[in-house]
Amino acid sequence: MLTRLGAFLRLSNEQEGTLLKEAAEKIDWSETEWLLVEEIFGLYSGINTWKRNPTYMPTVVVTLFNSTEDLSEKYKRALGRLLVLAKILKKHQEDGKYSMESPVCFNSLTKQIKDQDLLLAVLNDKEFSAKSVIWTKTNEVRLYFM
Repeated sequence: MLTRLGAFLRLSNEQEGTLLKEAAEKIDWSETEWLLVEEIFGLYSGINTWKRNPTYMPTVVVTLFNSTEDLSEKYKRALGRLLVLAKILKKHQEDGKYSMESPVCFNSLTKQIKDQDLLLAVLNDKEFSAKSVIWTKTNEVRLYFM
């Protein structure tokens, strides 16, 4: 999971890897949340078993990672958004509306994040509910708010 996140973030040295690992050790996810992230991003499960990997998924994490200069906050945000992505992808699996041969696309979500500062607050890993996800005809992820 951390290796995948490191690849999303284009981490390239030992110091960055250490910061990511330290942030992961401090995160306050429940056992259920850890299991969900492991299920979705595990080596032999989740998206690794899909015929097509989701597209633009790293851009969601990178956009939020780069939205602050605070180094410790960067890694915390990245990890939190990994849980958000896991919730979205789990919902996609459970909904069964789309073939796993058609990739989930996160391009629209990235655009929402860039266009609306409010989304930085809304995409909180602990409070995020996949019920706010809507799927477009092209299998793109978008969020709506009541």
